[in-house]
Amino acid sequence: MEVLNGYMNDMFERLAAEAARLSSYAGIKTLSSRDIQGAVPLVLRGKLGRHAIAERAKAVTNYMEHGGGGGGSGCGGGGGRPSPSPRMFSFSSGSVVI
Repeated sequence: MEVLNGYMNDMFERLAAEAARLSSYAGIKTLSSRDIQGAVPLVLRGKLGRHAIAERAKAVTNYMEHGGGGGGSGCGGGGGRPSPSPRMFSFSSGSVVI
């Protein structure tokens, strides 16, 4: 379990660093989803990157169809779910808001 946790932490760090680099090229200090989307094919090369992008599209579609984003009736018939709050991560090069 520790090996998988280490792998996921490393992948997160690589994606966040590449996204921060793309954001800094644009002169913006806050990461956006476009920065993350641009970092994925650069960090995850070839088939793995294409698969990750396809899975992201499926997840977003599923989220929006089931009441995500503050709209719709949500799952189970009870009102719409609130939108998830942004997360802030701190790195040696600064903070990242997702």
